[in-house]
Amino acid sequence: MDSMRWPFLSSYCKSVFKKKPLFLVAFLLLSAFHSLNAEELPIERIHFQEIHSTQTFAKEHAQEFLNTPGKWVVVTADRQTNGLGHQGRKWESSSNGNLYATFVTLYPKHREKELFHIIQVSALSVAKTLQDFHLKPGVKWVNDVFVREKKISGCLCEIIPSPFEDYYYLLIGIGINANMTPEELGCVSTPATSMYAETLKTVDKEVVLSALSGYVQQALNTLLEEGFSYFHKDINRLLVFKEKLVEVELKPNSTVQGRVVGIDEDGALLLEMPQQEIWKIYTGRILRVIDEESKI
Repeated sequence: MDSMRWPFLSSYCKSVFKKKPLFLVAFLLLSAFHSLNAEELPIERIHFQEIHSTQTFAKEHAQEFLNTPGKWVVVTADRQTNGLGHQGRKWESSSNGNLYATFVTLYPKHREKELFHIIQVSALSVAKTLQDFHLKPGVKWVNDVFVREKKISGCLCEIIPSPFEDYYYLLIGIGINANMTPEELGCVSTPATSMYAETLKTVDKEVVLSALSGYVQQALNTLLEEGFSYFHKDINRLLVFKEKLVEVELKPNSTVQGRVVGIDEDGALLLEMPQQEIWKIYTGRILRVIDEESKI
């Protein structure tokens, strides 16, 4: 959507975000999309043709566009110049054909420790969205989604202070390789795929966003009401690299090797060690599958 075609929207946004002028920005309700579940709350949308990072923008401006508990806003962009990934890593986001989104809502402070669960149910939301498009996704602990053992999506969850005594701002950043071509995928440093590469059909990103929005809202509401145990079986069923020997980075310059058993009911990765001892891993990432000597 272009600010030249929607001058009243551009003027509105400039009056709201006074810190700096915004260009190529639009504001609309996702509830108008035909595939968004009617029972879900409307999600207001701020869209850019190009931005440094939807996650960074949401951090800098959350207080200006979200001031009501229960309200949701999603910041999207056609292209990012400095996309963010999990634990500060860079997210490849130069393709115009992909989906880049940060969902923002207010989150109760007394549930702060469940951020570890939010990132996992966010990945599950992506997987469900891809299933709607007849793909067969898997969840790579803790925050990635794979198709045929190639990355198609990643999630990033953060909480930042808000002016409300009982709430944080919750930011859920999601990138999905929607229409990346095989040529573009060939420039990515690790094995990757896209919805287009898997189906040979161009997907409508607005329909993808609409479906994803419903799943993300529903997942967070269910997590707050039912707890993580509600999602345990679904995530375990979709978990990739089960029974494979992997190398896991626990922190910089600290790795362990073990065989993936699954996740426990608190979301920890279960690794079977050489002495058949089971370790529970709460932080870290899977670096490679040793059985296949492949980096992921």
